[in-house]
Amino acid sequence: MLTAYLNRGNCWHKKREYDRAIADYNEALRINPKKINVYANRGSAWAEKGNYERVIDDCNRAIRINPRFAYAYYLRGLSWEKIRNYEKSYKDFQKACELGEWEGLKSLK
Repeated sequence: MLTAYLNRGNCWHKKREYDRAIADYNEALRINPKKINVYANRGSAWAEKGNYERVIDDCNRAIRINPRFAYAYYLRGLSWEKIRNYEKSYKDFQKACELGEWEGLKSLK
């Protein structure tokens, strides 16, 4: 069931139906609250809606579960940047790079 919600959420996300995507990601997390990729997907949907505090919250949750989840640092760094907290943004991009998320390197320039 988790996979069904995740996949449907991803479809809604691609169609730019972010509220529907978030609802399906919520259901997936209700089934398994330790799925870090679902937090990242939901965070990405929140980012599309401009709700960067929620992105940061989802990334924090994913990082608590797996501190080596590079993409969560990258996504959180983008959110810190959007709310103009450049110091935290820089640190997250740097950590993302250390963990192998090379998109963070572009953001450090």
